[in-house]
Amino acid sequence: IMKKQVTVLGWTGHGNIGDESYKLAFPLIFKDLDFTFTNVISNDCECVFLGGGNIMHPFFLSQLEKKDIPKYAMSVDINECPSMFKQVFTRNKCINSKNLITVPDFAFSLQPNIENGKIIIKRLFEESKSDLYNQVIIIVMNSYLYYGEGKLARDHVTFEKVCFDLSRIIDGTNASFLLLPFGNGFPHNDRLANSVLYSKCKFWKKNYVMFNQPHYQ
Repeated sequence: IMKKQVTVLGWTGHGNIGDESYKLAFPLIFKDLDFTFTNVISNDCECVFLGGGNIMHPFFLSQLEKKDIPKYAMSVDINECPSMFKQVFTRNKCINSKNLITVPDFAFSLQPNIENGKIIIKRLFEESKSDLYNQVIIIVMNSYLYYGEGKLARDHVTFEKVCFDLSRIIDGTNASFLLLPFGNGFPHNDRLANSVLYSKCKFWKKNYVMFNQPHYQ
């Protein structure tokens, strides 16, 4: 039996952990569907899932407006509910709409591969000659906290304070810390924010900043 073909429109292939996770989560949740993940809809597309995350962007919505096909928004952050969607599954219900269903992020359906994770972390620390403790704590410093155009002076001070407070916790905790980027595309590159935090740590040798493109598996 042929599975129904569904196009998933989103910010895939750009090193964003959240978007990449849907490549695994969607087939796990919707076992009777066959998915194609893309940033641009093709002409032969018959059904579209828009998702997930903060994806209600004109770049994507303008593509959907031109298509007279069934459209669903999946696992999205939302401030308004466009009428083009047959159904919207949202992570943060902040409006009322008959087409809106509040559900946890679809990526929560994924199970961690603990043993593989341990192997990857051990390799990273060995390659960088960093000290790997028995306990490993992962931190993601979101780049939206970082300096940038349009930021106020108080935002810069707040970011420095966050880094200072976290560095004190890291230095005082008997554990290694992996600073992992959630997204690594400019202008919002988490590796920048992670690096600033790393630079504040006195006992930096027990920490690791991931700069290379993560492998999603």
